[in-house]
Amino acid sequence: MIRLTGSNKEEITDHIPVNDLPYCKTVREWLSDRYGQEADQIWADTVENYNNYLKDLPDYGGKKNGHAMAIYGGLLIFALYPVLPDQPPIEDLQGFVSNMFMGSFTSLGKIFDLNRSFDMWLIDKVFRRSGNRDRKDAGSYPAGFINVDEPYDKVHHAARYHFTQCPNAEFAKSHGLLQFRR
Repeated sequence: MIRLTGSNKEEITDHIPVNDLPYCKTVREWLSDRYGQEADQIWADTVENYNNYLKDLPDYGGKKNGHAMAIYGGLLIFALYPVLPDQPPIEDLQGFVSNMFMGSFTSLGKIFDLNRSFDMWLIDKVFRRSGNRDRKDAGSYPAGFINVDEPYDKVHHAARYHFTQCPNAEFAKSHGLLQFRR
């Protein structure tokens, strides 16, 4: 839903509020472990940054977007880092952030063996489905992720895809947050 504010500026109201993100508990626990009593204030500042960032975002489709958690989860990290009192090196946060976003993929790795051709073929089907959804979403939400799946490599049993557009990278560029790259 889009509504006009008093200045006739469009305001997107489909954005995902920070407390609806599945990462909040993990971030708050990490803050508590690392910063102790300062954690609550850091979290409050993070939420304020996040809410301010929402005002600058295009319409990504909210929860209707298949990559919503990646988009808004990335936004949460962008909102968190500037308020950390010790401004740790990005390398110090890499494991925490990677586990936060990739934990479910690690769990899947215990079920699927990507060295088996059948499992890789199944992953290719997932990539294709995701790519089809992304292309459909791009019509309604052109600022979101654009995923391009590539033909399954039967010789090497390899599934591949890549993104031709990344809203997190665009956000980082437009807000001077490129120091998050390695």
